[in-house]
Amino acid sequence: MHVLITVNAAWNVVNFRWPVVQALLARGDEVTVLAPPDQAVPTLEAAGITFIPLAMRPGALGPFDNLSLLSQIRQNLKHLRPDVVLSYT
Repeated sequence: MHVLITVNAAWNVVNFRWPVVQALLARGDEVTVLAPPDQAVPTLEAAGITFIPLAMRPGALGPFDNLSLLSQIRQNLKHLRPDVVLSYT
């Protein structure tokens, strides 16, 4: 199964979802993280997780920012075709 995790900061996956990610990897699932890049990316990639950078400005609330973000997520969903999406924050 291919699991896509979308989040507003890559470090959130390591700090708050790591047990879930480890369980998915242990059972042989493919895990991809879609998030703005930060210091956690090497940890994710070392664990065998595919990381895809997401252009997201912290605190951006404008409609054009939201449309851009929505477009990026839509394109990635279409390209990656995950079985499951875990999206938070």
